[in-house]
Amino acid sequence: MIVLNGKHPAPPRTVEHAATGQQAATAAVINAVLDLYNPAQLDVLTRIWKQLG
Repeated sequence: MIVLNGKHPAPPRTVEHAATGQQAATAAVINAVLDLYNPAQLDVLTRIWKQLG
């Protein structure tokens, strides 16, 4: 771990800007999914989610 941090240090003030709480984590995941998938893929994921209950 020390070697990894030496080669790739974290950006400055990472801790101060870290998201906290379930709401922030949920928003981050939703934004990532919306960025990664197109509307047709999201439709399929929604249909599967609804079918699984």
